[in-house]
Amino acid sequence: MSRILNWITGDQRNQQPTRKRMFTPEEVLDIRTRRANGATVKALAKRMDVSECIISRICCGLDYVDCPGPVRHRRRRMITNEDMITILALHTQGLSNHEIGRRVNRQASVVRRTIERVNVIVDKNSKTP
Repeated sequence: MSRILNWITGDQRNQQPTRKRMFTPEEVLDIRTRRANGATVKALAKRMDVSECIISRICCGLDYVDCPGPVRHRRRRMITNEDMITILALHTQGLSNHEIGRRVNRQASVVRRTIERVNVIVDKNSKTP
């Protein structure tokens, strides 16, 4: 019973302070290199006995900034003029944003934002000062 009470009150947690795991520059290099060579975040986290979030932050360069190794930057794929023309053409045909996104390999929310931006530009240009 006292064991349950300790767990509920958190006495055990207070007696053993948590320690942040520190990686050596060699370990960071190993993590980043393995990730660049195709290892999954999940596999690396299991191997290093840490959370996937920590591995992801290391690989994206958010943690251990001064350590060596290839860094994967998260990038958004830009909408090209060709994509925009295709999106607008399909929109004028009356297709849904979901269907347009499927055809141009984009999410429906990206299609919606693209259409909204174009409408704002058209509205601004159509007003005469």
